[in-house]
Amino acid sequence: PCECRKPGPGMLISLANRHGIDLAGSIMVGDSDRDAEAARRAGVGFIRTAEASSLEPAEAIRQALRGVLC
Repeated sequence: PCECRKPGPGMLISLANRHGIDLAGSIMVGDSDRDAEAARRAGVGFIRTAEASSLEPAEAIRQALRGVLC
């Protein structure tokens, strides 16, 4: 499989290089095991949202971060 498709880290690494993002200091929010594995392989922190969430993205992130941020 192509490393540019999750769970390969290629897409994350490519975007980080293009935009000057520090992956080790970043957090990825996702809803699947493939997302979690891509984050792990890229050295990115990971927060899981509800799988197949019907929530708007911003609300899904707020709920995922509840209790993580003060």
